[in-house]
Amino acid sequence: MKKRSSLAKIFRKALPWIALSGTAAVVIWTLFYWRPDFSQEDVVVPLNSGRGVRKFAVCIVWTTFLFAWLAQIRRIPRIIFLSVIFLPAAAVTFVAHVYKIDYDYNLVADIIQTRPEEAFEFVDFWAIFALVGFFAAMTALGIALEKMRPAFPRRKIVLWAMPIVLFALCFTGIKNNICMSALVIKTKDYVQRSFLRDEFGIIKALKNLEDAPAQTTRLAGTENDSPIVFLHIGESARADHAPFNGYERDTMPRMNREFRAGTLVSFPKCVSFSIRTRFSVLGILTPATVLDPVIRAASFVPALKDNKIFLCGFFSSMSKQGGFHDISLMALTDNFHRKIHTREMSDSLFQRVSEEISGAPRESFFLYYGEGAHMPATRYNREKYDVFTPSAKHGIVKNESRVNAYDNCMVATDDFCGNAIEALRGKNAVYIYVSDHGDMLGEDGFWTRNAACSHRPEVRHVLCFVWCSEKFRETHPEKFKTLQENRARLGIISHDFIYHTVLGLYGIRTPHYAETLDLFSPKAEAFPTEMPGDGEHWKLRFENAELNYGSRALKEWEKLNENGKKPKRGKK
Repeated sequence: MKKRSSLAKIFRKALPWIALSGTAAVVIWTLFYWRPDFSQEDVVVPLNSGRGVRKFAVCIVWTTFLFAWLAQIRRIPRIIFLSVIFLPAAAVTFVAHVYKIDYDYNLVADIIQTRPEEAFEFVDFWAIFALVGFFAAMTALGIALEKMRPAFPRRKIVLWAMPIVLFALCFTGIKNNICMSALVIKTKDYVQRSFLRDEFGIIKALKNLEDAPAQTTRLAGTENDSPIVFLHIGESARADHAPFNGYERDTMPRMNREFRAGTLVSFPKCVSFSIRTRFSVLGILTPATVLDPVIRAASFVPALKDNKIFLCGFFSSMSKQGGFHDISLMALTDNFHRKIHTREMSDSLFQRVSEEISGAPRESFFLYYGEGAHMPATRYNREKYDVFTPSAKHGIVKNESRVNAYDNCMVATDDFCGNAIEALRGKNAVYIYVSDHGDMLGEDGFWTRNAACSHRPEVRHVLCFVWCSEKFRETHPEKFKTLQENRARLGIISHDFIYHTVLGLYGIRTPHYAETLDLFSPKAEAFPTEMPGDGEHWKLRFENAELNYGSRALKEWEKLNENGKKPKRGKK
């Protein structure tokens, strides 16, 4: 009898802890680990694996003690703490469910750069409903914790010690093994350690290549008749959303007129180097290829500079020095004679573009990179570009509105392209537009980009076209004719062609130049496949260069900055 009463006493004391552990398991699994089956691949660490069991066990212990501490405090603060701790993770997980997003370092970096007004474009009825439901659930959980309050031997010590322990767990390396809520608690540090320091290793390797002497030659006579080349690296523009590629909407009226006039040549199947901008710009500017993403040589920038070509870059919504967004592009353009940064894409920036083109030397190269149709595609939905309605604005929106917003951003992009072309029209000039990647617009429930849709044409077939001025067509009729023939003959091209096409227009030859990848060459050969297969094709590597990860790379990158300070985060 005595033994039974002892067991009952132990059970009564253990019951609150069992209840808390069960509650913790439900909350953790629902908020942080459960995912729908987005693809054939596992997007979550399997629970039955050794790593999954350890991770799950740590989460259960962590949240059990968290709940036990919360059970000791008053009801209202308890509910507030529950909401503050778990709401960020619940929000990002809800977005993952609705838009079929699989979070990784790159995507978290994109999230950090999202403006508050852009975040509101992902708010709809179900998001509001989920938010209200979450607070109701947290209120119920707060009341339940009061009912299952466990007894601590020294309650006051626990009340003071638990916040310190939780703080230490959330702000140390242990947090990566706890749960997604910890990721949100200190996201900036998480991304800096897990993503940016890897990027700094890439930047260091690029610096070494860019600083090496350029080995170039130039075809005789090309110094006198080379065109001005304007390379526009677009943002998230899909090939199938341009009217001259068969889209039913006139999203690019000005470019469509150029296409009908025969001055613009479009390549409707252009395969991107990656689904991430920071990697795609490397594929565009260097001789690395989609099927062989090994960077063996510098970009074409040192070769152009070595041949006395004036280099000018325009960058909208990007910081001047050490910018967080697309810092590989910032490093590749360090040797430009002039770099112009602005917060605007169209009106005020175009005035600078027009001024630079008007006063530029005869042999000039211009590069523009800025925001375009990046999801949620609301950045440039001003009145003048609000063509397709209803368009996503701040507040509750529908999927149709998001697609309209995307198409309206294509209209804004078209306006910039048209203005730049007008500035180039009277000159011997070539305007090359190529987007970095595409975006999912609700196809099969997917939005934006993630690994599950990395081999889909919506994100890998990007908008690419070449416009040639009348003076260029008169001076180089055979080249323009070849470009038109290649459009019909090749069918499929890729980001690989840009590096060689730019060098070919100036008659510059490097050890890595290939006529088979020059859009103006009769020897150009088509990209072998409409879509790269699975495997190692999109994993960036350097030849004869070590990618230094971790704190050592961070310190080395800081030394490269002029002020010796940590790079500041830029806005996307």
